[in-house]
Formats: sequence, structure tokens, C-alpha cells
Amino acid sequence: MSEALQKIKIYFKDAYYLIFRYPSDTELRIQKLQREGKESENTRLDQHYQSYAALKKRHKRIKTFFFSLVPVSILIILVAFIVLAFVLNILFSMLGIENNPFRLGTIFNLIINYFK
Repeated sequence: MSEALQKIKIYFKDAYYLIFRYPSDTELRIQKLQREGKESENTRLDQHYQSYAALKKRHKRIKTFFFSLVPVSILIILVAFIVLAFVLNILFSMLGIENNPFRLGTIFNLIINYFK
């Protein structure tokens, strides 16, 4: 169990370095781990990149993918929220419920008032 948690920790640390840090920081981390010879904290990045140029290319691809994925995800969540509110509005109308919290006018008024 402890070994699995250690691998998960290393995976998230590698992901953090690939997404939020510079390639030079990642390269220095790999070199430090190789110098110290820490087998338990050994990263898997050194097995995939034979040169700094390859690591830098991979950083660029991952950052481009990650930072293009975030706005698209936000947009999908926003559209899903609006569709869900619309469907629930129709459902509550069909059931004859008077206090309908999912009226689109009510939701949009809350959003507009929030940003005023």
C-alpha cells in the first residue's frame, strides 16, 4: 500500500513539474535525483527524455493541451448548467410546481446581479 501511495505521489509531482514549472526546473530535478541516487523518489521522467530538447518539446505540448482544455471544460460546464436549468424548468412547469427555482429569468437575474 505504501509503495502504491509513493508512486502516486511521484506521478502527481511529475505532473506538477510538467504543467506548472519550467523545463529547466524539471531537468534540474531529474539531475538532482540521479546524483543523489534516491531509488524510492526516482521520477519516471528520466526514462522518457534523453535530452533537454525532448523534455522542452514535451513541456510545450502538455502545457498547450492543459491550458486549452481548461477553457473548453469551463464552457462545457456552463452549457450543461444552462441546459439542466432549462430541462428542470420544463419539468417543474409540467408538474405544476409554483415555486420553481429553475426559472431561467431567476437564474439569469442572479448571475447579472452577481456581476454588477
